[in-house]
Amino acid sequence: MYSTKSAELLGSILCLSHQSCCLLGRTVADPKTVADLFVEHFASNSRKDPAAPGARHRQSMESLSVNFSSTGGESYKVPFSVSELQTALSQCHDSSSGPDDIPYAFLRHMSYSAFTFLLNLYNMIWHTGDFPSSWAVAVILPFPKPGKDNLQATNYRPISLTSYTCKVLEKMVNVRLMWYLERENYLSSVQYGFRKMRSTTDALLSLESSICEAFANHHHQVTVFFDLEKAYDTARCHGILRSLFNFGLRGHLLIFILQFLSRRLLRVRVGRFLSEASALNDGVPEGSILSVTLFAVAINGVIDTLPDGVHSSLYIDDLCISFAAARMSLTEGKFQLAINRVSRWANINGFRFSTSKTVAMNFCYNRGVHPDPDLYLSNRHLSCVEATRHLGLVFDNRLTWVPHFRSLKASCRKALSLFRVLSHTSWGADRDTLLLLHRTLILPKLEYGCEIYSSATDARLRVLDSVHHAGVCLATGSFRTSLILSLLVHAGFWPLDLRRQSSLFRCWFRTHRLPDSVHCVSILRDSRLQAYATRPSLPKHFGL
Repeated sequence: MYSTKSAELLGSILCLSHQSCCLLGRTVADPKTVADLFVEHFASNSRKDPAAPGARHRQSMESLSVNFSSTGGESYKVPFSVSELQTALSQCHDSSSGPDDIPYAFLRHMSYSAFTFLLNLYNMIWHTGDFPSSWAVAVILPFPKPGKDNLQATNYRPISLTSYTCKVLEKMVNVRLMWYLERENYLSSVQYGFRKMRSTTDALLSLESSICEAFANHHHQVTVFFDLEKAYDTARCHGILRSLFNFGLRGHLLIFILQFLSRRLLRVRVGRFLSEASALNDGVPEGSILSVTLFAVAINGVIDTLPDGVHSSLYIDDLCISFAAARMSLTEGKFQLAINRVSRWANINGFRFSTSKTVAMNFCYNRGVHPDPDLYLSNRHLSCVEATRHLGLVFDNRLTWVPHFRSLKASCRKALSLFRVLSHTSWGADRDTLLLLHRTLILPKLEYGCEIYSSATDARLRVLDSVHHAGVCLATGSFRTSLILSLLVHAGFWPLDLRRQSSLFRCWFRTHRLPDSVHCVSILRDSRLQAYATRPSLPKHFGL
């Protein structure tokens, strides 16, 4: 449980029927009309703009027919087995049911005859390619974006509810698709999103490793963090199918994906009111199991456009590219070339980068004043910032981690306020419940990314100890003057420094599971040891 805002957001949605909504100059308060406004807005995100850059090229590519028929011998076209369905059901977690009101719990506890019927149904869909039309309907819950005007429909994030019966089949199809893509090494080596033995930690470690190497070599490293506008809505279905076809996929698997992406409809729910159905022209549905993998295929080609020597990291749609050199003039020239190629690739494939949210950073540990890089994206100047959030961590240009620790303390302070309410002397939660809340609300925030920010100095890391100790004190009802180590032993917690060391060891062994990967080689190379010996004040990457 990393986020504590779900209840607040849900409350905002449930109260939406008593609020107004504005879109394209129209302000309405009727819940049914609000739902219709939302569905109009969300459906428009996937509509093709004939005047957009690269539209003519995409139109000519989509006019080319593709033969999806099987060539025979594909190992991924066999019928689904009992073990595959059992594994898919065991990985389902209870949550809100989809439009058909069939929850995961119902599917997990059905009888053997119902289980056999469901498996036969899945295999019939797999072999015939007949995708049920009811599975193509998604119900959207609009959740307000934090810190935005809730009266504007454009400031809501769509969360899709789709059929859970379909999601189980998606799980089995996705396993076969990922097995094929991984076996043939079609996914980029710097794509860390939703892949086995890869995580956000690996993407962050890759970036931090390149920054530390630039510091050790007295270089400037310029990094640009790209922000994709409406990423899933603008992923072109034909481009995804064309990429999978070029990867060698044929037969049932490709036909199922074609049917899955075709003729999709969406409806928006506001309170108890549902909008009319609206067709989606393009894009992949958010909230679906297959959508993440299909989007990874759609964005996979952007890495191939980068010039040699440009470091990159990709977590689904979170892209950052870096280049380091001794002089800023060399960095700017090479980097502008990389940005131009990324922008050209995005135009051809229908993606749009937000020029206001895409930012640059100049990582440099040298003394003196250093000019900011002069970079442009789509003829608009990129702002250069001193700190920015990437995959949950706040990076600053000298890698001190002070801005991240401030943000982390502010986030944990809200959870501690809940502790103070619940830890009343005459009423409230008991000790075990409060310790459980500390373990689920506080510790995950403090430990996320600790493998990366452990390069901070001991004095800065001790700032987080006060948050850990405050939570344990409130949970156990101890005095603030209690001995810290005794208090942690009494509560059954390790000190944060030992927990960080444990995480570092686990990360070290996990990284060594892929010893020949580009990721492992780039992180664990020892070419910087001599530089660190002469400059002990440099932030030290965990691989050293």
